[in-house]
Amino acid sequence: MSGPPNRRNAARRAFQSLSNGDQPANAAAAAAASSPSTASILFPLINVECSTQDLPPFHCTDAASCRKCSATTADGISPTSLHVTVDGNDVLNGAQDFRALSPFFNFTVPADNILGSGAGPGMSISDGYWVMLKPLSPGQHTIRFGGSFVRGPGTGFMVDTTYVVTVSQ
Repeated sequence: MSGPPNRRNAARRAFQSLSNGDQPANAAAAAAASSPSTASILFPLINVECSTQDLPPFHCTDAASCRKCSATTADGISPTSLHVTVDGNDVLNGAQDFRALSPFFNFTVPADNILGSGAGPGMSISDGYWVMLKPLSPGQHTIRFGGSFVRGPGTGFMVDTTYVVTVSQ
């Protein structure tokens, strides 16, 4: 993201809560946020993560197995299912080429967690399709995006998310 550090941090905080990772399968989601007009907006269209804290089939034991698990699962995403619109205008522009594999990263799982695992440290890798939008003009904008898994352990999972973003001066 560009702009002064305080604006970058504000934009990060505004979009941290907009992750699509907690959605149930085949559910649409909506969220509202604000962003400064100097901030680019980065978000996943659809992605997967495998970790040492996940249960099968998303469980892995080290960097190599996490990389293989997430890449193999993300191979089940249909590139033709990817969609992104801003204010009703298609802005996909080759998002099928924007698949990204994260580095191996550490995280801590709380006692009461969605993974169904015990509390404690874990390691993970994410793989999927991401889009970065240029800073939007001041005003309200509707961003709709998503995609679907058509094979592998994610088969049948789809994302259809709408963000309503108010961009300040």
